[in-house]
Amino acid sequence: IITNQSLLKTPIFISHGDCDDILPIKTFDKACKFLKKSNMLYESFRLKGDTHMISSNAINLLQKFIKKNL
Repeated sequence: IITNQSLLKTPIFISHGDCDDILPIKTFDKACKFLKKSNMLYESFRLKGDTHMISSNAINLLQKFIKKNL
């Protein structure tokens, strides 16, 4: 569990393609579970059809996340 107050206040973006053949989707699920359990500020996105790459959809979501959190 995270206890560092600065880290707890840092917004986190996490995304993962549901067709990733390198990292199984369960690693994304585990990471989200950890972030939730640690009461972190995060937004998670399971990207339908994305593989092990940064898609234009992921970039668009990240841009919105950055604009919202700056």
